[in-house]
Amino acid sequence: MRELGPDKRKKVRAGSVLLYVITLLLVFWAIAPFFWTLNSAVKSLAEVYRTPPTFIPMEPTLGNFALIFDRLPFVRFFMNSVFVTTVTIVCTVVLSVLTAYAFSRFRFPFRHLLLIGILVPRIIPSITRVIPLYQIFQDLNLLDNYLSIILPYIADALPIAVWILIGFFDGIPKELEESAMVDGASRLTALRKVIVPLATPGMVSAALFTFLRAWNEFVLAFTFVGRGRMLTLPVAHYRVFEFFGVRQWGAINAFTILAVAPIIVFFLVFERHISKTLVAGAVKG
Repeated sequence: MRELGPDKRKKVRAGSVLLYVITLLLVFWAIAPFFWTLNSAVKSLAEVYRTPPTFIPMEPTLGNFALIFDRLPFVRFFMNSVFVTTVTIVCTVVLSVLTAYAFSRFRFPFRHLLLIGILVPRIIPSITRVIPLYQIFQDLNLLDNYLSIILPYIADALPIAVWILIGFFDGIPKELEESAMVDGASRLTALRKVIVPLATPGMVSAALFTFLRAWNEFVLAFTFVGRGRMLTLPVAHYRVFEFFGVRQWGAINAFTILAVAPIIVFFLVFERHISKTLVAGAVKG
C-alpha cells in the first residue's frame, strides 16, 4: 500500500482537526440551551438576575421544583400527557401492524398508489387542519375531550409507522407464516404468533416515533383542550407564564426540565435501538 507523503498527511490531519472542531461546535450548540435551562432551574431568583451571570450556581437549590409542585397540578398535567401518549401509541402500533401487513403480503389494484397516498397528509402543514378539525369536533361535541387530540395524533403518526413496518414485514420470509397456517393457524394467529415477534424492533421504532410526536405536540392540544385540568405538558408549559409571570425564570426552567426528562430518558435507553431499526427497515424495504 502506498504511503502518503508529508503534505498529504498534513492535509488529512488538518481535515480531521477541522471535523472535530465542527463536531464540538455542533455538540455545544445542542447542549448549551439545555445546560442553561438546568443551570437556571437550580438557582435562586436573585441569582438568576445576577449581573454578570453565574455559569455554575453559587448556592444550588431545588426550591424552583418544589414551587412547581406546590403551585401547579403538575402531576395532573403529567398524567394527561402520559394517558394521551399511551393511547396514541397503542392505537397507532396496532393499526400500523395490520395495515403494513396487508400492504406487505397482499397484492391488490393501486397498491403502490395507495402507499404513496397515505403519505400525502404528511405533506400538508398541520396548522392548515386546525380550523376544519375544530369545526368537526365542535359539531361532535368533542372539544375539551381527550379524543379531540388523540384522533389527530393517530392520523398524523400512522403513515410513517406503516412505512417503517412495511420494511420489516417485507424482510420476513412468507414461508414462516405459511408453515404456521399449514399447521392449522389462521392468518391472524400466524401474524400474532410468528410475524409480530420478529417485527418487534420495527414496532418499537414506530412506538418511539409516535411517542415523540404525541408528547411534544402543542398546536392541536392548545386549540382543542387549551384550558382546565386536561392540559398536556406542552400547553401547561405555555400557561406557566400565566401562573408565575415572566420574572420567575427559575420556576419556568424547572418546569421545562421536568417536561423534557421523559424524552431524555427514552433517548438514552433506546437511541441505539432506534438508529439500528430505522436503518434496517429502510434497507429491507
